[in-house]
Amino acid sequence: MHRNRTWQIDPEELRTQRNRILPIEGGDGSTLSLDFTGGVLDPRLTFTRTTNATFINSQGYVEWAAANALSNSVFTGASGATQPTGWLVSFVGGTGSFTLNGTELTISNNGSATRSRIYQTGPTGNGLPVTVQLKVVANNTSGMALVELLSFSINGQGSVVYKVNGTTQLSSFTGWVAGDTITLTCIPTAGSAATCLFGLGASAPVSTSASVTIKDVQIEPGSVARSYIPTTTSGAYQAPRFDYDPTTLAPRGLLFEGDATNLVTQSNGATSVWTIGGNRTPTNNTTDLLSPDGTNNATKLLCGTTGNYAAHATAITGLTGGATYTVSYWMRGPSGHTPRLYAVNGTIGDVTATSTTGTYNNTGWTRLTQTYTLPATTTQVYVYFASIGIVNTGDTFYVWGFQLETGSGASSHIPTGASTGNRTADSCVMNDIAPLQYSTTNGSIYWSGIFNKQPLSYVTLIGFMTAVDQPTYETFGNASNYFTAARGASLSTGGQNEVSRPYTIGSLTRYASAVDTITDPIVRANLNGSASSTTKSGSGNLYAATRFVIGRNPSTTYGISYPSVTIAQIKYWPVTKTAAELNSLTTT
Repeated sequence: MHRNRTWQIDPEELRTQRNRILPIEGGDGSTLSLDFTGGVLDPRLTFTRTTNATFINSQGYVEWAAANALSNSVFTGASGATQPTGWLVSFVGGTGSFTLNGTELTISNNGSATRSRIYQTGPTGNGLPVTVQLKVVANNTSGMALVELLSFSINGQGSVVYKVNGTTQLSSFTGWVAGDTITLTCIPTAGSAATCLFGLGASAPVSTSASVTIKDVQIEPGSVARSYIPTTTSGAYQAPRFDYDPTTLAPRGLLFEGDATNLVTQSNGATSVWTIGGNRTPTNNTTDLLSPDGTNNATKLLCGTTGNYAAHATAITGLTGGATYTVSYWMRGPSGHTPRLYAVNGTIGDVTATSTTGTYNNTGWTRLTQTYTLPATTTQVYVYFASIGIVNTGDTFYVWGFQLETGSGASSHIPTGASTGNRTADSCVMNDIAPLQYSTTNGSIYWSGIFNKQPLSYVTLIGFMTAVDQPTYETFGNASNYFTAARGASLSTGGQNEVSRPYTIGSLTRYASAVDTITDPIVRANLNGSASSTTKSGSGNLYAATRFVIGRNPSTTYGISYPSVTIAQIKYWPVTKTAAELNSLTTT
């Protein structure tokens, strides 16, 4: 009897109903709910970075991210292969043989060779230590080295440091037994690629019938051996970084940073390239206290007389006139002094630090930063630590971690030795988005986090990408605003317009956006519970997406640069949230 009745459905009620029938990923109708504050990367995400990077760990120290510079450390290879895929071989005195057994590799002299090894080209030396390790599964010989280094120099502290199961041994030690973990720490020769050979090495006596089975081979930055990280034939491994507040040590989330270079060599202040000002006595590798990286490697400046100032500087040349740079370092010293950064050449002169973390006194380290724009003719600066005010006899200052980089803000520390250092960009991608029920007509995204550095240009934070790496529904930022963009293939303008909201560098942000391309064509965004801003556009579906991206994917040519941001949470709904709902999501 009601066949001819026409039902009128309220659009907001329709959105609510759709929300109710969606899979409950986040318990609130979201089909994607990521929380990075627990220090775990969702297995659906693929993380990418190709170089080492540091972060603040849960103890407040600057720490290297976990890494393994070797590819195919699990020793896979084709049936009947003469060596694992991606590995080279070195034989002396004949020909040896290799037997693949899952993740284990047996290396034999095979009755003729006196030394049989596999190797890969390792990291290029820049004056910083690396640690090599392997696990002994079985060993039928004695008096032979199982790890051999080429193109490595002896570091300033003495010979290469060998350890067996964490206990330091003489470099001549060869008494390995099954179950041992062998590690060594050394400094690769500056400017040349190091080669590390695993297998039956050069120590006497030499046996043509020797064999050894090894597994869990690894090369990583730093002087501390960490847990083994398996790698496949696809390449080496660089870990994502879960950052902590340097003062409160509260977990902040997943750290994403763009490509950056530290233009300062000897970043811990080694006196080989640094000039000391005033009547001061510099000391490296001080045992007074731990540096921000947890070691005894800061520079100590002891004031021998009252008067003048305490200073420590190095010259940086080859800069771009008119460009923006940021200098940063950690320090601690007596209260009553105001430290300064000093850039010389052109008309810069003194620059006072404007951003600090922690407390500047002898009870804790402070990272000081200063951003400045060079005059058009300035191409050289001095990166300085200098006290302001009269120092007293016995005043002691400690400095560590000098960094000079392009852009308006300091990124995480890039340690350097004899040469400058580089960190490549971070990126995360979810390639299977079918479970997210991505909608080409409606959607809402929420994220919380902190912008750590002012972008040089537009940067993608999170969003959906098409098969040709074109963003379709995304949030991004530039020097002063967060944006939401919805882009549709059917529009002559290529997009559904954008909305923007101002933000503050270094402050926790809660940002939510929504798009509707059909019922009420609109793009809407809300920042920290403020009134939502909106733009309207013509109707038309969003581009069809194939991936969900956090940070811009390194393979894409669409977009300009990468964000420097710590992301705590991300959510996605394939429905359009109302202004009130967005406000509720972002209210602190």
